[in-house]
Amino acid sequence: MALIGVAVGYGQGSFRYQAELPVVQQDGFYRIVITPEIAARALDGLTDIRLALAASDSTIPFINDPAVASVLKPEFRLFPLLESGRDTAGRYFNTAENSGQVVVNMLELRFRNAIVGRGLSMFGSDDNRQWFAIKEHIPLESVNSDDDSSFVQAIPLPGVRYRYIRIVQEEKGLVPVKLLQAGIYKNDLLEGKFVLLPPAAITQRDSSNRKSYIRLDWKEPFTLDKLVLQPDGARFFHRSVSLYANETCTDILNTRLLRSGGTGDINVKNRGKSLWLVVENEDDQPLRWNRIIAYQLQQSVIAWLRAGEKYRLLAGDDSLKTPPQYDLKYFRDSLPRVMADIQPAGLLARQQPVKASSGNGIGKSMLWIAIIIVLALLTIISLRLAGDLRNRMP
Repeated sequence: MALIGVAVGYGQGSFRYQAELPVVQQDGFYRIVITPEIAARALDGLTDIRLALAASDSTIPFINDPAVASVLKPEFRLFPLLESGRDTAGRYFNTAENSGQVVVNMLELRFRNAIVGRGLSMFGSDDNRQWFAIKEHIPLESVNSDDDSSFVQAIPLPGVRYRYIRIVQEEKGLVPVKLLQAGIYKNDLLEGKFVLLPPAAITQRDSSNRKSYIRLDWKEPFTLDKLVLQPDGARFFHRSVSLYANETCTDILNTRLLRSGGTGDINVKNRGKSLWLVVENEDDQPLRWNRIIAYQLQQSVIAWLRAGEKYRLLAGDDSLKTPPQYDLKYFRDSLPRVMADIQPAGLLARQQPVKASSGNGIGKSMLWIAIIIVLALLTIISLRLAGDLRNRMP
């Protein structure tokens, strides 16, 4: 890990903005939040975002942490193997415990490798005494792999909630195949984090065509991922709302029905300074749309930071059209599951170097004029000196 935070290069191009990071007290991986203000000044896709040492602007590697509204994350849930032995019929069995009594419709079993012919049966129980049939005559896969000493067989089940599941090898008196573990994969829904955007200036125009036109304006081209609409004017309402990216209302982003008592959320994916909403009023009085809250999904990068070192985020270089490629991306699976978030300080404009003008040749012309004037003065002085010398000669 000692090499992860080493500077890998110098800031490319000319960054117009920077944001200082707070100094961390312990070496480790941190999630550095890209605030809406930083994202608004960066290029689309944040391709020009860089993380650098404050002392030298030397860049250091990082991994992009994608912003998602929600994601299904599969997680293996182990069912402990409580007991094993032979039943009264002489068949070998293992008993696994589903302590949470979650619905099981696909049981994952890991066995030691074996080249045998075996069949399995599944039974369920809530008290580990009285058993009921689940599925019978399941062929056990015959595996001989040089890559691993075990194999996994996924067994579809009809969907059961038994606390105890008994896995029975049907052949009586035969040496059993070793069962190592049992369990299921469950998809956990992980919700994304939303960041509140600065309030927009809201302008509403109610038209005689029974529609209301609402314009939202921000000072910066923010990335919007969600709007929360909270209209006033009626206790009960049921209106169709369409969201557009342009004033002519031809580039539609989303449409949904809003009703009283609902959340008022409308998903959107747009970057810009303005949005337009069109509300279908039918024969009802227009609502007042003075409370509209905008959110952006939290965007961040992950990097290894050293304690006591000063870092900064850089943005605003139009030449960086593609994101940086660091070796760190190949070690994403090694990152800790829990990391502290770091909020950068306010965005600051960087002082840009003054470049010589080359567009119209004025600079070069002035230089030549100055040279000519100097040469003329030197010529006049030389002639005067020559005249004085002649006058002094006898």
